[in-house]
Amino acid sequence: MNQPMFVRLGASLLKAGKGRIRYRGTTSEDWKRASEAVSREQVRALIQDKLLVRLPIQGVSRGRAKKNLLQRQKGKQRGPGTKSGSAKTYERRAKTYVTRIRAVRDELQKCRDEGILSQPEYRFHYRRLATTQYNTRAKVRLRVTEKHGT
Repeated sequence: MNQPMFVRLGASLLKAGKGRIRYRGTTSEDWKRASEAVSREQVRALIQDKLLVRLPIQGVSRGRAKKNLLQRQKGKQRGPGTKSGSAKTYERRAKTYVTRIRAVRDELQKCRDEGILSQPEYRFHYRRLATTQYNTRAKVRLRVTEKHGT
């Protein structure tokens, strides 16, 4: 069924979509009056008489979310079926960083102890360990040998 003219004009006047405009007339005279309304003035009169109303915006219900949050507070819904992603997704970033930095510092110390690096060269590389150029033992060896030979 086509939208009646008064609904389209009412949507424009009430600044809402056509789906949010409702006709609230109860008698056949009200309906006749509404169906004959073709001008904005006539539709304004319908709005003033509360025959045409704008419905409130309907939001997204938080009911399910609140229920799930309550369950999680009780310790439920936290099993392996809930988790998505790899194991590394749930590993703490700080722990990952500490593990990596300890390994590359150890490698750099080995290079110094083997005599490949002098103390100033060791400090030069040590300050750069947090960068991506030094994020594995192999890359540390590569940077050291490419800069200082051996």
